[in-house]
Amino acid sequence: MYLTYEEYLARGGNLSSPAFVRYAFMAEAEIDLRTQNRIRSEFDGGRPYAEKLAALCVELIELYERSERLLSGNRVLMESNDGYSRHYAFSADSDVRREAQIAALFLRFLGLACTKAGVSLLYRGGREGAAL
Repeated sequence: MYLTYEEYLARGGNLSSPAFVRYAFMAEAEIDLRTQNRIRSEFDGGRPYAEKLAALCVELIELYERSERLLSGNRVLMESNDGYSRHYAFSADSDVRREAQIAALFLRFLGLACTKAGVSLLYRGGREGAAL
């Protein structure tokens, strides 16, 4: 894991341990996906970037928790009884905003981070080492 529960609490987190484990797993999976496992394979679990990874995890955990809370609290905009239909205030727009927030967090914390070979940790191109 990139962040322990104790580190999370020390950074101001307030989730219960079970909730933390769930969201921390999601954050870790997101980091591994977006860095294509470069942190794990090149840096023995991310040691050179431990502080940035911990801060990123805290931010992702808070974002996931907040998004889930908003999803569970959807407001009903319109309800019809005859054909039974229900329309909620929450929209796909929120997913787009959440994705933009996640991308911004990755740029803030890992935007300048590179592998030992100088390849950006966030590089998503077809061939590593190619011009960025």
